[in-house]
Amino acid sequence: MVRRIVKRKSIKKKFNLVDEIIAFETEGLPPARGKRLFQRLVDTGQAFQLQGRFGRQASAMIKAGVIKLPKKTTFDAFGNRIMTREEFARRKKKRRWNGKSNNKKIKIIN
Repeated sequence: MVRRIVKRKSIKKKFNLVDEIIAFETEGLPPARGKRLFQRLVDTGQAFQLQGRFGRQASAMIKAGVIKLPKKTTFDAFGNRIMTREEFARRKKKRRWNGKSNNKKIKIIN
């Protein structure tokens, strides 16, 4: 009888979204786990479909540059489209200052 030795692959702990959300709501998360949670929520569009605090927190983190906009088009709970990273980059290029002043002089009439 020949005995086979089977190597087991190292088992990585899977990212369980529900467990992470529960941990965030109950005890809070360290910054690295919080960043990973909210980036996943934004990428899937769930950040804007859950309770309001998740959407507000995700928006604040995006604005602060902690996490990025989603790669794919997603929608919030009301059906509004969430801008993708590429759309934001194109929009930002169009808005760059071209050396001309956009401020027009306003005449005040007495």
